[in-house]
Amino acid sequence: MHIQTLLLPTTPTPTTQQIAEDQRLLHALDFLQLELTGACNLKCVHCYTESTPLTGATDRLGGPDYQRLMREAYDLGARRIQFLGGEPTLNKELKHLVEYAKTVGYQDIEIYSNLTTHVTPELLDYAVRMGVRFGTTFHSCDPVREDAFTAVKGSFQRKLRNVQQITARRIPIRGSVIDAKQPREDL
Repeated sequence: MHIQTLLLPTTPTPTTQQIAEDQRLLHALDFLQLELTGACNLKCVHCYTESTPLTGATDRLGGPDYQRLMREAYDLGARRIQFLGGEPTLNKELKHLVEYAKTVGYQDIEIYSNLTTHVTPELLDYAVRMGVRFGTTFHSCDPVREDAFTAVKGSFQRKLRNVQQITARRIPIRGSVIDAKQPREDL
């Protein structure tokens, strides 16, 4: 019988300071993104979540699940939260979840929306009262090209009109630009 011995390198015992630093890093979560639904009113050709008007029926989480996640993330240090989707304004619990995030203590709350649907005066008044900001994405400054990306005619104009309404109310808004190739003409 042959017995083989494996020698592993020894590592020094961590110091109290190293353990404290490891614990600090473990609890350094500062930002939480919650995808509220797979449903979306657009059909973006590049969507990484494959959200469309036909998706969202299989959304698995509800209000209590999101509340638990928000509390756990807050306890780990998160102070910023972003609600997104699909299209988060399609989730009927959005306002309740925003209120819960405020109650828990989140200091920065963002609704990341395509801003082409459900951007009502009531939602904007609510955003002002709650101190919520918006985020959105543009694919192009050309309306025809933007509509080709979203696969919905008129989406650029609706988004632009809603951005103007948001800024007129002095609601903070953050925009992103996706640098992508032009979608095929036949899409």
